[in-house]
Amino acid sequence: MARGVMLNALSFAAEIRPEHLELTGGEPVLWPHLREFVQLAHGVAPHVRVHTNLTALLRPDGDDAIRSLAETRTELLVSLPEMLEDRTVIECMDTLVKLSAAGYGDPSRGAIPLDIAYTPMAGSLPRPQEQLEREYRDALSVHRIGFRTLVPIVHVPLGGFADWLEESGERDAYTAKLRAAYDPTAADDLPCRHGLEIGWDGTLWDCDYHLAAGVPLAEEPRQVGDYVSSPVGQTSLATRRIHFAEHCFACTARRIVPDVAAASDEA
Repeated sequence: MARGVMLNALSFAAEIRPEHLELTGGEPVLWPHLREFVQLAHGVAPHVRVHTNLTALLRPDGDDAIRSLAETRTELLVSLPEMLEDRTVIECMDTLVKLSAAGYGDPSRGAIPLDIAYTPMAGSLPRPQEQLEREYRDALSVHRIGFRTLVPIVHVPLGGFADWLEESGERDAYTAKLRAAYDPTAADDLPCRHGLEIGWDGTLWDCDYHLAAGVPLAEEPRQVGDYVSSPVGQTSLATRRIHFAEHCFACTARRIVPDVAAASDEA
């Protein structure tokens, strides 16, 4: 994202006063405007959170990034793989130790909020959040690392993962698994109902996954600059129609269904 687009996005945010500003990627830690963004963003929203896969913070400039984020008390959502099944765990643990030393952890104990994004093995759905959170708290407490909450991530059948599903012949089975795990109560919390995605080029999207899939907003205009200082436009944006697609089942997959075939027949 160019600096001009970033400033447009922040001007737009300053007018609508969101509760949260989230910076995702790619890898935001590698973005040259990260320091300026977090400094300005804290004047716009009470909660500013940056997503990172942790390994980027192991680069030579990683310590400077950690320092900048900690100084502004910017919240972090860090990605961790299946703890006992991935070689990158040791590297991730080294970074978590650095973050803990910089003041990140459980905010109930005065730390800067640190959240963990849990990603299961490809083709699998996450186990129940309460179980995962308990396991990770126990495992990380040994290293004196705390966190606020664990966010289970459901693999969305897009991009490289979609290619893998096609090549392995698993696409239909995985789609059935997502449909079988559909929980209608999840609709209230869908990100598209409470926020907007601003792409690197200033385009607006219902969500990050629609951006990846190329599913545009239902109506024009679709550039963030068109909504700066436009109260009428901002109102229409807030009450817009939202597109839905097959990959949306990933955001509503909450029920754990042991027998996908039986559950699909029942549905």
